[in-house]
Amino acid sequence: MFLNSKGYIRLWIYVFEAIVLGFMTDFFMDKALSNVLFQQHFDYDTVIFFGQQTVEEGKNRIFYDHFDWSKDFKNDVKTYSKMEGKKTIVVLTTPGATLTDFTKDADAVLVNFYAGEKYPEAIGNILTGLVNPSGKLPVSFPNFENDIYMSSQQWPGVDLKAEYSEKLRVGYRWYDYYEIDPAYSFGHGLSYTTFNYKRMQIDDRNVTVLV
Repeated sequence: MFLNSKGYIRLWIYVFEAIVLGFMTDFFMDKALSNVLFQQHFDYDTVIFFGQQTVEEGKNRIFYDHFDWSKDFKNDVKTYSKMEGKKTIVVLTTPGATLTDFTKDADAVLVNFYAGEKYPEAIGNILTGLVNPSGKLPVSFPNFENDIYMSSQQWPGVDLKAEYSEKLRVGYRWYDYYEIDPAYSFGHGLSYTTFNYKRMQIDDRNVTVLV
């Protein structure tokens, strides 16, 4: 799903002149190549950054390894995003919530989580406008590390014991309870189409809405 899109990007025109920096993982980025691209003036319209975070089975995600992105990757995105007359697109592959503060100046941010073996074709179809991105976030994206102020007693716990003192105030319920806006809310997702919701009514199990 698109988290952010500044205006309408006619990427099916731009994509053939785009420089794709990195592939799948930001730490596979060849820094020598990156430096050359920064120093030379290429005739391109759009730069597409690909970043991926990985996790392991049977192991909790560690913030500095699995939630944030490398310093070089973030700096490159920030630098290109501020170039006059250029379009910057950031494609993020992540197993869950992640930090996105470094993408605020990008023209578009696309998050696909773990999309499977047809991932390249699916992303290509979205970026070129063949498919409309219609996904919505199943989680809330935080503003910064430990955005919900969990204590060490809550996570990861002390002496192999964790206190669930937050009760039901987890995820979007925590942000709603404390009236805090996350970086991107649960259910957020843009597309190439604009629409409005009106006259929503809930009657027992029946829901009606005008789109």
